[in-house]
Amino acid sequence: MDDKITKKTVIYITILILLIGGYLTYLILQNTVFNENIKELNYCYEIENEDSISDILNENQTIAFKNDIQKYLEELEYKDKEINNIQIKKPKKENKKLFTCYVLFDDDWQSLYKAKFNIQNKKCKFIWNGDINNQDYKPNKKGKTYLYIVDKDAYENKKINDDTENQMPDEDEEPEGEDVSSY
Repeated sequence: MDDKITKKTVIYITILILLIGGYLTYLILQNTVFNENIKELNYCYEIENEDSISDILNENQTIAFKNDIQKYLEELEYKDKEINNIQIKKPKKENKKLFTCYVLFDDDWQSLYKAKFNIQNKKCKFIWNGDINNQDYKPNKKGKTYLYIVDKDAYENKKINDDTENQMPDEDEEPEGEDVSSY
């Protein structure tokens, strides 16, 4: 009887040691092989609320995300002085592989882009989501409008005004003004 208990105990301890060793190896490799240091580029902008993304992403991922923003600005051919500040709106980690947020550029048009950052390969995809002149633009049926993301109070006021304009008067109500039927 004691022989069976001793064998089970040895097996459990061996499995536990292997699991702990595997986990420690993973942690060591994550900080060295898998997660090489990424050099920061010279940014032509400042992110106003950078801590909102650094709460979700680690340091290397944050640097890679900021580098992708810089590269995208260069791809759009922005000059150094055209954009000073960038705001991050609604940062969210969708799953282990995907981080999404809205990036509001401080350019002449207040351009808004949805950024989808693949955490594993550290690549970002930008999708235009409207600007100050296209506040009602929706990228798809489920998407949020520019105004909803940038200024929710203005969005609510516009929605109330639009609903009020689109309301038809009740059939039972008499239109205001003089009653011309008695003439």
